[in-house]
Amino acid sequence: IADEFKTIVITEVPTFDQERENEARRFIALIDELYDRNIDLFMTTSANHKNLYTGIKLVNEFARTTSRLVEMNNKN
Repeated sequence: IADEFKTIVITEVPTFDQERENEARRFIALIDELYDRNIDLFMTTSANHKNLYTGIKLVNEFARTTSRLVEMNNKN
């Protein structure tokens, strides 16, 4: 995706909990890739970015993702 587009729009991002750990991992990987490639991201979510992850297992990884989302938002 990042090879083809400079701007990406993602709508209706859900809240991730312990039932959605695999989806949370994929979301983390996507945000890492978009961040590393300096892709413009516009996103709508079902919760505030600080509350997108409510699980326990990936709390540290998702904290980095949240930080990256804030930085990407400030850029736009």
